[in-house]
Amino acid sequence: MMNNSINNEAYGFSPGNFIQGVSLLDIAEEYGTPLYFYDYTRLSSSWQQLRSALPSAIDIFYSLKANPDISLVREFCDLGTGSEVCSLYELETALQAGFSPNDILFLGPGKTQQEMERCLVVGIYALVCESFHELSLVNELAQKRQKRARVAIRINPNFCASGAVLKMGGRPTQFGIDEDELLAREKEIFALSFVDVIGIHIYNGTRILDHQTIIENTREVLDFADSLGKRWDNQWEMVDVGGGIGVPYFPGEKAIELESLREGSSILSDYKKNHPNTRIIWESGRFLVAPCGYLLMRILDIKKSKDENFIITNGGMNCFSAASGSGSVLARNFPISLVRQGNDNAKSAETKVYTITGRLCTPGDVIARKVFLNSPQIGDLIVIAMVGAYGRSASPGLFLSHGYPNEILIKNGEPFLI
Repeated sequence: MMNNSINNEAYGFSPGNFIQGVSLLDIAEEYGTPLYFYDYTRLSSSWQQLRSALPSAIDIFYSLKANPDISLVREFCDLGTGSEVCSLYELETALQAGFSPNDILFLGPGKTQQEMERCLVVGIYALVCESFHELSLVNELAQKRQKRARVAIRINPNFCASGAVLKMGGRPTQFGIDEDELLAREKEIFALSFVDVIGIHIYNGTRILDHQTIIENTREVLDFADSLGKRWDNQWEMVDVGGGIGVPYFPGEKAIELESLREGSSILSDYKKNHPNTRIIWESGRFLVAPCGYLLMRILDIKKSKDENFIITNGGMNCFSAASGSGSVLARNFPISLVRQGNDNAKSAETKVYTITGRLCTPGDVIARKVFLNSPQIGDLIVIAMVGAYGRSASPGLFLSHGYPNEILIKNGEPFLI
């Protein structure tokens, strides 16, 4: 049986359960629970780590789908990222956060006419088309406006990222145009009179923790871009190589070796030397924002059923669906910590194993299983770490009509409701 409780200091807590000098007990009292809070120090640290692991000539784009909160998006804008958006809402968020249209990519399957028209009006850097229908539609809309559409084509290549936990290319998928179909119908693309194909986009997988997988996938993307560019006699203005770097959520997972990634990133520098006018884009969402986020929940009840100990909290899968195994083949525990209310008098020598749940009327509302905790009490706080990505916005907050948790950002020792 594995102990799934965490070392607080490893996830940003000081021994007294403070973040940047801010008491977790105090923010729970002031802002209520369940509560998402984000540590700016860890956010900026993730950015600096990724920035230093990649050549300076490579542009990093923040993927808003990971966490679209406008306050966090603005922080990434200030740090110098571009933005990758997948909906009209995310596009408007990026613009309001301060991103220049020249630093915005719009991608995702099944774009609406409204979304395409807005992209044309704003004049974003590139609209990434994922089907021949989308290419035809954007050409038609551009013709009506008598302006040219800047388009990148998302390609589903014949190669795949073998080390990705979630594979998104190299197999049947809703994403992009299959490589074979692209080449078989390339004349249709050349006939689009109001479309400028400025580049290509390949995103093969995500949650990758092996640096060698990242390096090999990037090499194959760049080789493909080179080959297709020669075939089409096109000096690409941009090549989006994807990204997909993961973070270690679960026991046994190790963070990607950034130093090894840095050493292998020479392939990007070499490509840039040979194609000085090509903008190379690296996407990142989970790696940048997951480590800075925490979910704070209060214990409402502790009970025993059929020799199993249960902790019922006020934050369940409706607050963070990934904890219940949503989107995973196997449900595993995220890092869990106990924060005691008041002093530590309740602590005893006995540690028990608990199943932690929310309060939804479904057996699927389980946050963690087989967690070792020492003498938890009703009113204490449970903290889940590493939840900054695909947390609040990717969860069914209206399930049982409990509503969505508040979110706060802790920056320079001050908490801000966001």
